[in-house]
Amino acid sequence: MAEEQKSSGWKIWLYLTPVYIILAVPLYKWTMKNQSGELSLSKADYSAFNSSEGEVKKANTDGYDPNLSDIGYTLSYKSGGSKSGTQEELDWGYKEGYLLSALGGNLDNPKALDELFNNKWMIKGFMSRKNVRRTLATPESLVEFLGGSPAVNDFLSDRTVNAALNSLQITEILTQSDMAKTLLETPAIQGLIKNPDTVRGLFGDNPKILALLRRPEIKAAIMASPQTVPLAKALGWK
Repeated sequence: MAEEQKSSGWKIWLYLTPVYIILAVPLYKWTMKNQSGELSLSKADYSAFNSSEGEVKKANTDGYDPNLSDIGYTLSYKSGGSKSGTQEELDWGYKEGYLLSALGGNLDNPKALDELFNNKWMIKGFMSRKNVRRTLATPESLVEFLGGSPAVNDFLSDRTVNAALNSLQITEILTQSDMAKTLLETPAIQGLIKNPDTVRGLFGDNPKILALLRRPEIKAAIMASPQTVPLAKALGWK
């Protein structure tokens, strides 16, 4: 189990539409490319956010296993309405391994996941990653990065992903979060929403995705989203 967590690293949580899956797979591929053993973030090395707003400094990775077992403290200390957040909050999104570990370790703690995936500084940290910016810059860059389907199948076979998919409460939290809204606003995703033929070409022949999309709760979530319902209708859904 530990070895599986180590190799699978982190993936993002947008599972419920072709668009969400498109977003999730790059992070799976980045993880496989950037395996780096145990990820750690030392609490002792963090102070109040010490860089200009929007700048993410490279974190020290000694001594802290970033699951959210201490979620009550990590998500409650950010008081005072700070405009710049903290370096730790930024690193939640910036560092490899954290989000998947947080997701897998808190499937029974939806409140913690709701707070985490709506934390604007975590989102800022995630979006500041060079590979994220590059891949989500245009629809073409995202399609080029995805390539073939093996990464999609690996992603959909992951234990944490399947556990999250089997929880309607968790999938609703994740897909309605500020993280989801931020990603859906990127040029790559907006372009794909307007180009259903490209979505069909990427995933239409993948039996695992087709099986996922046939689930009634998944289809309902897609049709309920103002941002994805145009794509759903273009794909012939009613």
